[in-house]
Amino acid sequence: MGGLGSGRKRWGYRASTVEESLTLEISGFVMKLLKSTPQILPNGTLNQGDFSGEFGFHKDNDGLLMWVYVDYIDIIRFKQTYPHFGGVRWWFACPSCHRGVSKLYLLPNAPHFHCRTCHHLTYRSCQESRNVCAQLDRRIRRWLKKLGGRQNPLYPFVEVPDKPKWMRWETYLQICLTISALELRREQVFVAEARKLSEFLRKSL
Repeated sequence: MGGLGSGRKRWGYRASTVEESLTLEISGFVMKLLKSTPQILPNGTLNQGDFSGEFGFHKDNDGLLMWVYVDYIDIIRFKQTYPHFGGVRWWFACPSCHRGVSKLYLLPNAPHFHCRTCHHLTYRSCQESRNVCAQLDRRIRRWLKKLGGRQNPLYPFVEVPDKPKWMRWETYLQICLTISALELRREQVFVAEARKLSEFLRKSL
């Protein structure tokens, strides 16, 4: 018998992804603390996608904590571990399960930050593992990002931006050829899938 949350998901269920969430990474906040003084703890703003908020640090009798305000206020504590070769490693203490984690996530429809396990998050690449067109789209977006461009999801064709000033022509042309090859492969896969679907519908009628 499986535990809590095991078993087959209901039809049409789609887990939320890490890419949809506001992510807090421990490394960035530890760097802010190291650059500050004990008397003046840092604070700042959070901006990622559609999310915006504020954060700051505070000390109480139990040690250092961080507050984060997006739609609600979250109080996040820290954990420390000590590697065998010396030094200190910092972690967020997940407000739900209290495990030490390097990242916390806030979903658009959730009020508070939790770890990936508590939010039942997955990665977009896992959801696209059986969708070849989606995989090719992701690879095209990755190459476009190297050129400082992005793919418009409402426009079926790829617009390759001009060569960045810092990039060599040889590298730029190689990237353009790679994007063209991926776009051609995506078109071939789409046509094959459309034919397969058309054949299935024809037989089912």
